[in-house]
Amino acid sequence: MHCPLRQLVMSISWAVAAGCAGPAPASQVADSADPPDTLASDGVAAPEADAADAAPSGPAPIFSPDLVHVVAVTVPAADWAALLANAKNPKLPRAFAKAEVRIDGLSYASAGIRNFGDGSQQGNPAKPNVRIKFDAFESARRGPEQLKNLRLKAGGTEPTFLREPLFYEALRALGAPALRWGFARVRVNDVPYGFYQVFEQIDEQMITKALGSKEGASYEPAEVCYGLNCPAGGCAKIAEQYDAARGDKADLIALVTAIAAPASPQWAAGVGKLADLDHLLDAYAAEAVAADLDGLAASGTNFELAGDPKTGRLHVMRAGGDEVFMHPYNLWQPWGPPNILCPGRVDQFYQRAVADPGLKAELATRFRTLHCGVLALATVLPWLDALRDRLRAEVAADPKTHHDKAGYDDDVSELKSWLVKRNLLLDNVVGTCK
Repeated sequence: MHCPLRQLVMSISWAVAAGCAGPAPASQVADSADPPDTLASDGVAAPEADAADAAPSGPAPIFSPDLVHVVAVTVPAADWAALLANAKNPKLPRAFAKAEVRIDGLSYASAGIRNFGDGSQQGNPAKPNVRIKFDAFESARRGPEQLKNLRLKAGGTEPTFLREPLFYEALRALGAPALRWGFARVRVNDVPYGFYQVFEQIDEQMITKALGSKEGASYEPAEVCYGLNCPAGGCAKIAEQYDAARGDKADLIALVTAIAAPASPQWAAGVGKLADLDHLLDAYAAEAVAADLDGLAASGTNFELAGDPKTGRLHVMRAGGDEVFMHPYNLWQPWGPPNILCPGRVDQFYQRAVADPGLKAELATRFRTLHCGVLALATVLPWLDALRDRLRAEVAADPKTHHDKAGYDDDVSELKSWLVKRNLLLDNVVGTCK
């Protein structure tokens, strides 16, 4: 009987009752069989694959905790050298380089690659994060499952490879938009680069899936520490701190202005006219429980705002959850101290929400949903154990990692110990689970 790990998240009791002994061994990767005689999803004929690149009978689900995909990138050496230089110095310009990307033996030609992230690369710039944009050079090109984008994340700051997936499962449990995820082995120009996480990109496809349309505004913070706070010099200055793929930022200015308004019985309604309050509270609650050092509340980054043209409201969508489940932050003050990224920062929305009895109760309800659901110890600890056992060999075989390979089990144990302590805190704040 096949028992996917994701089902363990939803119901550990079901998995035990069904007799699931855990996931398949780490050797169960997507390169375990010969490739089919088929076309890649972008219409490019898949080349004959060698044993290291072979694909299963039919494309494997790209976002699956049950598989380790094989990603092989071929790119001009000078372009790869430039990408590595950018990983060491993120201030250098970033541009997509044309590459062939093979995933489980299927070829995706004329894709664009570049690196992404800042702090997540600084721990080990020799193993960069890689964003793949399949339509960067030819608009009709698509990747697996007709995706336009994928992100390969190197685990530079997070040695377990488990914290960020767990954070997205927490968001998903609250009903918020959340990135899908998986794993891969990566090599570039026949050089092994080791074990990576595979993440969805917040793009038009994900926004359409979440909101039913891609036609609304789309904003992303260009600088850290602002978030949804009104900057010094006036709330209109927030427009200078965001990049816009679509939209004139008037709705963003209006939202930040409403958040900065004095507390009153009408404050929540005023904000709710401009932003989806449920998604805002979902994001903040997940961050608070996970003690996210590098998110919306603590550093004002790693999120995007997507507009729903039907309602005119902005929706928050989180990404970059790698500084989670490791800090001791108070649930009601999830930005520290200490806050090494944005010293002295106080998130204006969260501060006002906690002061509003109705919104504070909404946050507490979400805390309890996580505490008694996806983060309940009876659920999350077996889930982590199963993934640890699956990934241990992949981490040990990683030629580019800067983490202590022999200490992988200890790293996962630290995460589990943190969750046990957080469970006790949540017991005190929202009560024990029955």
